Order: sequence, then C-alpha cells, then structure tokens
Amino acid sequence: MSDEIRDLADAGGAAELWDEIASTSPEGWFWATRAMHDFRMAYMEASGYLIADRSFAFIRDGRACGLVPLVLGSDRQDGDIAASYMDAPLPWPMIAAGVPDRKGIELVLFDELEKRVRLAKAAMLRLTLAPPGLGVEMAAPFARIVRDRGFVDTSYLSHWVEVSSDTLRTVRARYRQYVRKFWDQYDLAVLAAQDIPEDFAQTYMDLHVKDAGRVSRPLVTYERQVDMARRGEGFWVTARNKATDRIVGILMISVYKGAAYDASVAVDPEYQDDQISNLMKWKTIQHLLELGVQHYELGIDAFAPSYLWQPSEKNYGISFFKDGWSRGRKKTVWVAEKFYSRDSFDRFWERKRQAILEHFSI
Repeated sequence: MSDEIRDLADAGGAAELWDEIASTSPEGWFWATRAMHDFRMAYMEASGYLIADRSFAFIRDGRACGLVPLVLGSDRQDGDIAASYMDAPLPWPMIAAGVPDRKGIELVLFDELEKRVRLAKAAMLRLTLAPPGLGVEMAAPFARIVRDRGFVDTSYLSHWVEVSSDTLRTVRARYRQYVRKFWDQYDLAVLAAQDIPEDFAQTYMDLHVKDAGRVSRPLVTYERQVDMARRGEGFWVTARNKATDRIVGILMISVYKGAAYDASVAVDPEYQDDQISNLMKWKTIQHLLELGVQHYELGIDAFAPSYLWQPSEKNYGISFFKDGWSRGRKKTVWVAEKFYSRDSFDRFWERKRQAILEHFSI
C-alpha cells in the first residue's frame, strides 16, 4: 500500500482533484468547493491577512481519498496566526465516497492537519462540518472528533426553508402582502451560468458598495463570487425597477448537491421600502422549486444572548426576517475550535469578558 500527502497550492490538476473529492465526500458542501476556496483566498489576500495556503490531499495507491483545505492567516485583532478563513471556519476534512478504511483515513487527515497547524505556530484552528441538508447523521462523527482530539464545540443554529409546493403559502402573511403590492413594479430575473453578463461583478460591487455605504473589498472578490455561478454552483437573482430601468437588488444563491444557501445580497437603499429582499426571496423559492431543490438555508439564528455572543438589534432583525420564511425550522451547523497558544487563548477570553461586562452594564 502506497500513501502520499500532496500539497495542493501549486500542484498541477489540483482544482480538478479538489472538486472530484468535494463532489463525492459526505462532508463536502458548497463551503468546501474549490470555487469557494478561491473566493476566500482572494478576500484574504486583498485584505492583507493571507500567510499561506497549506491545503493538501491524501493519495492511496494512486487514488485521491481525502482532502483538507488549510489556510493560514494573520488574525485581525491580535496578529496571531490562525488556521481559518479569518471570518469563517475552514471546511471539515473531506473523505471521498466509497473508499475503504474511512476511520483510518480520517486519522491520517486530522493528524496531518494538526501537524501543519503546529509547525506554522498557529494559535488556533477553526473547522465547520456543514453538509448539504440537515446532516443529522454527522452529529455522532463530529462529537467523536471533538472529544478525541481536544476541540471545543462552538456549533450554532441556522434558519432553513423546506422548499415544497406549500412553501410560499406558509411565508409570513405580511411578506406575502408585500409581494402582492410590489411584484408588478419589478422585473425579477434568475441568472444561471450562461446568463451572467461579462460586467456583472462590477454591477454587483457597485450595488454592494451603495448598500453598505463603503468599499469593503476589491473587485476581484466579486469576480470570484460570480465564478461560483459560472462553474454551476449557484445562480443570481436580480430585481430591476421597471419605472427607472435600474437593477436595485441582487441576491446570490449557492446551490450544490441539491441544497441551496443564501450567500450574499445587496439592495439599493433608495428602494428599501419596496421590500426588495422579500421579492428576491420569493423569486428564489420559485426557481428552487423548478430545480427540485428542497433544502434552502438562510444563515445563523440570533435567538438570545450567550457568554460567547451577544447579538445586536440588527442581528435580531435579520433573524426575524429569516424566520418569516423558515417558519421555525432550524438546523445545527457544527463548528469545532482548538487553541494552541495560551497567550492567544487569554486574549480571546479577555475580549469575551469585556463584551459580556458591557452586556451586563457592569
């Protein structure tokens, strides 16, 4: 038996190998594709936080059996080295479907991952296990790894929509009223891979900047987002105001392995009162029905303050909006974290301590 650890940053055929494993691995969803990795890398590089891409594959007897996305960056607050996508955890190590000795390969992948993290003198490692759908079968394997390898569980709940012929009838009544009121004033369009204009990344960036009131990232990051849909990993929804012939809303939907995610959105502030987000959600669900997609995740649920997170009023408002579509459905997104530096750990908890003191007003 011949085993090989292959670095992927500069390897020939790395993108094809990456997508081959992600497409068959039970652990892999859109978070773990090569297109998403390229977007994260572009964002980190443009922000000045990227140190190195140490992603690797495990090859046994010439067959690609596993892959681990591993990126090292400079922590935004302390300058410590972190093994994460900075504002997001790294995808869980992936094992290709149908390979024998999954537990043995899992051990090799995690051993090599932690070895590389320690050699880089990284202060902490963040991983997320977020398969398509509810992924309840992943709970036990996740817990076993967390326990056996000394991680800590920092999982969270995420809103999701069960897409069916009944879905639009169950949307919050007020949102259905908004759709009836404003629908005829807009052209809602779906842009799949072949429909995306050449300059669409610039169009989305311009709208995103206007929505945010500032430039938060460069054009290349928007180009990498557009690439995801061009590679068949999602679609875009646009809302064009008929009276002004202007695109005033754009929503990016990731779709991979038959499950969808609300990935990115921008709305022109001048048209917020026309409930553009509700119109685009409605159009999205109509299109997901056409595609046969039944699982549509909307993102983190802000329910109540905890010692680790005290949501803002904006967080609660966004979560309330999502619940108008998900109608109480929530799934667990498993996240595991581990510190390798006492000093970094102490600084992390000092920030948490200060935040909870402010929350308590003491």
